Amino acid sequence: RADGRLGGQLLLGGLAAAVTLERTSGIANVRPEPVSSPVSGALAGTWRGRYELGGIAREVTLKITAGAPGAPGAATLVIVRTVGNRTTEVPINRIVQGPAFVTIESAAMGLTIEGRYGAETIDGTLQQGPYELPLLLRRAKAAS
Repeated sequence: RADGRLGGQLLLGGLAAAVTLERTSGIANVRPEPVSSPVSGALAGTWRGRYELGGIAREVTLKITAGAPGAPGAATLVIVRTVGNRTTEVPINRIVQGPAFVTIESAAMGLTIEGRYGAETIDGTLQQGPYELPLLLRRAKAAS
């Protein structure tokens, strides 16, 4: 617009609303995107487990990779529903390793795995929406 404001319509779920945006002065009030921490070799690897939701079992495979020294780690998560064999690749955007606990988050799916890790297990919970379920992940044996 000539007055420097932006105008238009916000469309969401079949509904429409008029919107006007204008520039303001001051410090932006924006939360930065959470970042992953470095991951040690002790946590890196493939972890497998299983949980049940609504009477249907799901197989979980979590692969954690350590970045270069001091660089953030990364993770991939695949959940396979045993009935119907439906596979879901969960996008992971954050992994944080502490001295004894690990947190893995998927903002896109609203899913969090938190647990205490050791050499052979990650013992914790899987949270998604209103559900919180126990989840025990075991380190996968290396292929021979």
